[in-house]
Amino acid sequence: MNTPTTTSSAPMPSADTLSASDKHKLDISDDLLSSQTSGFTRIHQEAEDDTSPCPPDTPYGWAMVLCCFFLLMTVIGPTNSFGVYLQEYQTRVFPSTPTTLLSWIGSLQFGSMCLFGIGAGILVERFDLRLVAMGGSLVSGGAFLVASVCRSPVALLFTQGVLFGAGGSCIMNIAVTLPGQWMDRNRAVATGLAIAGGSIGALWLSFATRSMVATIGWQWSLRVTGFYIIGVGWTCAPFIRKRIEVPRRAKILDLAALSNIQFLVLFFSTLFVSGGYFMPYYFMSSYAVVSLRLPVNWSANISSILNAGSIVGRVATGLEAGTLAADHDSGPSDSNAAYGWLVVAGSFFVLMASMGSSNSYGVYLQEYQQQFPNAPNSLLSWIGSIQFGIISFLGVVSGVAAERYDIRWVVGLGSLVSGGGLVIGSFCRTPWGLLATQGVVFGIGGSFMMVPAMCLPAQWVGRWKGVATCVATTGGSIGGLWMSLATRKMVAALGWQWSLRINGLVVVFVGLAVSPLMRKRVHLEPRDQLVDLRALGSPRFLVLFAASIFVSGAYFAPYNFMPPYAVTQLGLDKTWGADVSSIMNACGTVGRLVVGVAADFVGPLNALVACLVGTAAAVFALWLPFRSLAMLVVAAVFVGLCGGCLVSLGPLVTARLFGIRRLPSLLGLLYLAYTAGAMVCSPVAGVLLDSAGSGSDYTWVIVYIGCFYVAAATLFAALWLVN
Repeated sequence: MNTPTTTSSAPMPSADTLSASDKHKLDISDDLLSSQTSGFTRIHQEAEDDTSPCPPDTPYGWAMVLCCFFLLMTVIGPTNSFGVYLQEYQTRVFPSTPTTLLSWIGSLQFGSMCLFGIGAGILVERFDLRLVAMGGSLVSGGAFLVASVCRSPVALLFTQGVLFGAGGSCIMNIAVTLPGQWMDRNRAVATGLAIAGGSIGALWLSFATRSMVATIGWQWSLRVTGFYIIGVGWTCAPFIRKRIEVPRRAKILDLAALSNIQFLVLFFSTLFVSGGYFMPYYFMSSYAVVSLRLPVNWSANISSILNAGSIVGRVATGLEAGTLAADHDSGPSDSNAAYGWLVVAGSFFVLMASMGSSNSYGVYLQEYQQQFPNAPNSLLSWIGSIQFGIISFLGVVSGVAAERYDIRWVVGLGSLVSGGGLVIGSFCRTPWGLLATQGVVFGIGGSFMMVPAMCLPAQWVGRWKGVATCVATTGGSIGGLWMSLATRKMVAALGWQWSLRINGLVVVFVGLAVSPLMRKRVHLEPRDQLVDLRALGSPRFLVLFAASIFVSGAYFAPYNFMPPYAVTQLGLDKTWGADVSSIMNACGTVGRLVVGVAADFVGPLNALVACLVGTAAAVFALWLPFRSLAMLVVAAVFVGLCGGCLVSLGPLVTARLFGIRRLPSLLGLLYLAYTAGAMVCSPVAGVLLDSAGSGSDYTWVIVYIGCFYVAAATLFAALWLVN
């Protein structure tokens, strides 16, 4: 057996350990050997000091990331929103001044940050970070205060430009480098989140600056921004501190990197990156007002759009870099790691886009009933039913895809298809066209979004599986909450076609932005069979399958029929359709969180039976016998609280009964049951509304929906007894 050789532990011989003959053979002097060995020892010691390992992602480390986030809001935010000031300077303050000089103010902000970066780096290495951050905030904020009393562009060049950049250089150096010291596994994620603070700061600061300039003038706008920079900087500075203490070098500035070819290429490429980065922020805003002659407020709108996209881009690229690095980590994953909660957050947003669109369909149904008065209600209600029906029907396929392929690609593809279905549906002029696009195509893509988002939280979170799953599924309720209100506003202002287009773009945008988060923790070996049907031989699974048919049918029916019930039968204003949908989704958000915590203590099956009984009682005791707005609101509250968690508890019950290793494929089979329930409940309720209720009496519709809740509660109670 060959013995491996090690060279790192061999000590460097000193001058005293070599004999005179050895020195003569090597043709070296005592002074030269001493200098070489001492230099080697110094370099080796510095390498050990500079490469000290980072700790795991501790809570204090995330507190550092949060402080860096707010610090970058005060530095990058004012720089990215300079386009609003530039437009004001061009049109009102200095109309005769060349644009070249005015644009130099913004260029010098970031240019000075970079120019003083060497000095800022030395200060950060040699002094207390808290003092450096407080000093930088005082200088950059004071620059804005001094600039507010200036009356010439040249003075603004040195105050709002150079002086602000000098102070901001210290803050930016700290905020960009500190997350890397306190993070190990999630270093790229933490850095991306911290840097996103700059875009978020510019996002709201663009609107705030535009409003302040219009109401109190550009001078007071500069003063308020200056006090904001100082206040935030001095608030965050006491909490930051170094983790790695770098020993002081004899040289203040080490230029050895300039002899490295790779560094030189990076250096010159950075010249073009930094030059091109800020140009859209400076000139797009003024271009919209000066060249396109849009209203003045569009300068802030354009700047905010740029920064909103930058937020998603920075976080997504940071997450992608972190997950790519994690893919090469062969060590075991901690089921309660911080990354697990990032996966939960990703599932939350995916379900917000997919389930939120389905949960807000009642607003579209109310509009379609007026746009297509000759179309039967059963056909119009089929559009919403087939959305969830196709999502569930293709659950087997999407479950297999989630097991066999990278979930990030599965979710990204699903968002493109589902969002594209809504965009294509906006060009349709018949209910059948909407059925094929808003219904079928959206459902196909939604299936590849919903199944991974429902099963991933249980893989990543250990003790708090119920909380994690219900937090993720809360995204559907929150999405339905704001989408219902937004859809009502968009339909009234822009029409239902543009509402569909915007809704589709939101689905695509959100899905692609958070898909880098969606990473598997449990990797399974590929099976010969695409679909594992062995579970169908289990009596427990068959009862669960039958109960899921009634759960899925009952889940969406109130969301589809309560909004038009408020307008058609109670004669309320159209806005009440969106209001009722929002009430159910808001209560569903609270209900899912509360029931998620309860499920971890009393068991998911017990919690599910209790929720079904409560929802059935709300339908029969509150919605059915009364015909008033007050009782409808109370019924909507109870249906949202209890009924909102029916689908979210399904994966928990399945994981408790059959484990998490085959959860995606088992959920795929259960989604076939969801398909049957969704295809039966709402369309049949639409037929009852047309035949027994003459299109306006919802009595038999309510009874029919309540029977689904009773049947589901009975079957799950039977499963509870068997288990």
